[in-house]
Amino acid sequence: MEQTGVRLAGRDRLPYLDILRAGATYLVVLLHCIMPYIASPALFGHKSWWLCNVLSAVVRMGVPLFFMLSGYLLLSDPRSLQIKAFYKKRLSKLLLPFLVWDTAYYLFSSVVGGRPLSLLAFLQELLNQGSYYHLWFLYQLAGIYLLTPFLKRIVDGCTPKQLFLLVAVILTPVTFFRLFNLAAQPYLQIQIWDVLVEGYVGYFLLGYLLGSVSWGPRARRWIYLGGAAGLVLGVVGNYLCSSPEDMVLYFNAGYAINHYLTSAAAFVLVKYLPRTFQQKLGRLAAPVSRMSLGIYFIHPMVLAAAGWLVETASPALNVLVWFLLCAVGATVAVWVIERIPWLNKILL
Repeated sequence: MEQTGVRLAGRDRLPYLDILRAGATYLVVLLHCIMPYIASPALFGHKSWWLCNVLSAVVRMGVPLFFMLSGYLLLSDPRSLQIKAFYKKRLSKLLLPFLVWDTAYYLFSSVVGGRPLSLLAFLQELLNQGSYYHLWFLYQLAGIYLLTPFLKRIVDGCTPKQLFLLVAVILTPVTFFRLFNLAAQPYLQIQIWDVLVEGYVGYFLLGYLLGSVSWGPRARRWIYLGGAAGLVLGVVGNYLCSSPEDMVLYFNAGYAINHYLTSAAAFVLVKYLPRTFQQKLGRLAAPVSRMSLGIYFIHPMVLAAAGWLVETASPALNVLVWFLLCAVGATVAVWVIERIPWLNKILL
């Protein structure tokens, strides 16, 4: 969700980055609207569940795209080599808004959930993954920021093929071994390594590769075929792994191979949109791209408020109305916050 985002040092604005970031923002919102339905055993196999299952295969590329965009921008920027300056700028920029939002969500979840306030509980959650389900992303992003100056030195010294090999090495224990273990259970399991490098670093490096390398028509066709295969794998795989008695949504996991395939295809597809169309769409996407971090922070509160207003007979209609209310409400809220200087400073 890198906010420096739409411009590389010394280069013209790149509208496709705005399009991807704005799209990823609303994909995450939609993901959180469908989560209660896709995980419901009572809906498994029904039309509404299938709709949410298909949508899930698409919208789960949102978070990977955020990591990929940050990877392309930061690993393309020579200023990322300056460790002290980089840490000071990136980590300090996240710190105050994160602390304010984490406190707000702790109070919000305590009031809504009816649990007593506790400083010790707040500190425990702060030292874990935050006080609400979406804040884990900021912890992962901060961790990748710590690695970025060193990753920058790696990418500067490697060829694209070598970087693809590095991505494959990173994904081996968290993605490929897990996929093998799923297919081979209970007969054979691989437990050689746990995690060599945090799996989201794979997205970070992949974004740099996809953004910095020029892809010809033939290569793009293979990437798009991979994306289509990822969509099918996500939809069919979740169905085959689950049942009304045991909802095992394996292919919703953040490191599942289908997400790498679909997010790579989306990145390249938008990158190679016709220039005129890309510029027009980029102008529409730019304001949302600028507000993406704020929308990410605030949307679960808006989602909860909208949930109290939404109650339809159809889960599919419920998702649609819920998404529209949340997307519009979160965007308007951040637009207002941006125009209040002191609030903008501490929240965004």
